[in-house]
Amino acid sequence: FVELRDALIQSNMLTISKSALEADGEVDETTEFGILHPLLLKQFLGENQELEEAPEGNGTYVVICPKNFPQAIPAAQIFARLAAGYRVIVKPSGGEEEEATWPTYELVKALWDAGVPKEALVWLPCDNEHARYLSAHDECERLGFTGSTSTAHAICESNPDLEIIGETGGRNIVVVDPTTDLKRFAVSFVHSMVDFGKQKCSGPIAIIATKGVNIEELQWELLGVMEGMVLGDALTGKHVDCTVLSKKPKPAAPGAQPGLYESLTTPRAGEKFIYLGAMEGKGKKRKRRVERSSACRGNPEHPHLKLVTDSSKFDFAGIEEIFGPVATIVPIEGDVDMALDMIDTLQGTLTGG
Repeated sequence: FVELRDALIQSNMLTISKSALEADGEVDETTEFGILHPLLLKQFLGENQELEEAPEGNGTYVVICPKNFPQAIPAAQIFARLAAGYRVIVKPSGGEEEEATWPTYELVKALWDAGVPKEALVWLPCDNEHARYLSAHDECERLGFTGSTSTAHAICESNPDLEIIGETGGRNIVVVDPTTDLKRFAVSFVHSMVDFGKQKCSGPIAIIATKGVNIEELQWELLGVMEGMVLGDALTGKHVDCTVLSKKPKPAAPGAQPGLYESLTTPRAGEKFIYLGAMEGKGKKRKRRVERSSACRGNPEHPHLKLVTDSSKFDFAGIEEIFGPVATIVPIEGDVDMALDMIDTLQGTLTGG
């Protein structure tokens, strides 16, 4: 991995638009897994010397890889299962045309180059239909999965007896109260929303603004940061990934995220898109006003915001597990404790704070 570090980093940068620093950190973690698992195996064998070798191995383990961390996350599963004597089948994110296929292939190729037999480590890019066949197959005894909750449920339904180690998605909800420095908050929030190619599961999907927060100022600060960003790729100096959505996906398209296009282009009941409009005011108070719209303006891949304008119609529990450049502001007539209680009722959230 040290020798192939450049190739591993480049594949992340050029396909899923991670910055050099983001990709470098992932390769560090991948390399550390390669150091850790042989040490753990040596320790385990030393503590269990009565174990006997099984020339036929322990069976077949399938690794279904995520798009957001296509090297580090599968590396943890691959190293552990190879060390334990499994034949490992690696299915990268999406189909053969998925952006994240290349970074995972570089990981697998590095292991082949290091001497792992291709019979023991199988590379199997395929579309979702063939992936369902793979997870339901009798010889698939154990499976490691990182991805959406809906896909995890589909895997369980296709093979109820399958032993699964799963990590499903979720997004963060951030609570803002009157003590918040909104200018600093806006910069941190937007960058957290769009970094790692907008695929970081700890990225935020919504803001709950408690009673007393200046909603107009909050909108203005967030939109100001968003408007200063440009669409591009990892080689663009100030970038936002533009590979998540290039056109409206077909419902059955491999890798198409259910609800992504609709979430980026269509407000739900009680929501409006918000934008910076024309200048208003005089002198030092002159600034662009915030406008509301029932339709997405411009490129839906650019970071943008929704505002809950009618809480009586808005289904807070319906906030989706969406990995895209959009977030919703939810004003409430309560305090931080009320906001945290609301977050506790949701299934699509990872954390809230």
